[in-house]
Amino acid sequence: MYVIKALVLGSMLAVSSLAVTPAFADKFSPANTTFSAVGQTNLSAGGISVACNADFVIATNAVGAGSVTQATFSGSSFLCAQIKAAGLPWPATPTSLTTVTINNVKVTAPLGITCGAGPVPGSLSSSRFAFNTALNPGNCSISGSLTVSPTLTITP
Repeated sequence: MYVIKALVLGSMLAVSSLAVTPAFADKFSPANTTFSAVGQTNLSAGGISVACNADFVIATNAVGAGSVTQATFSGSSFLCAQIKAAGLPWPATPTSLTTVTINNVKVTAPLGITCGAGPVPGSLSSSRFAFNTALNPGNCSISGSLTVSPTLTITP
C-alpha cells in the first residue's frame, strides 16, 4: 500500500511540475536591446482601408520582457500620416516560441476613429512579425508583416 501511495504521489508531483511551467517564462532574446520593426501594414476602419509603412521601435529589458515604445505610419496615402499610435508603450508577450501578442494596441485613424486598445497576436519567425486580426473596440482590422532588426528570438 505504501508503494502505491508513493507512486501516486510521485506521479502527481511530476505532472504538477509540468502544469505549473508558466507560458510567460518565455522571453525575448537578446535582452537589453532596442529593435526596429519595419514593413507594410493595412488598417481597415469605418469603411476605409489604407496600406501604410509602419516603423516600430521595440525594447527588451534585462529579463527579456519586451514592449513597443514607438510606432509611426507613413506612405503614399495622405491617410497614413493621420494614423497615430496611442497609449504607448504596448507590452509584448511571447505566447510560445513562435508567437507573440502585443497588448493594449490603440491607434487613432482618419475621421476620428479609434481602434483598440486590444491585443494583436502574431507570429515571429526568421525575425519577421506577421499579424492579421480584428482590433476592437472600433470595429477595425489590421494586418502586416514587419522585419525586425537586429534578429529577435524567443527563448524558454
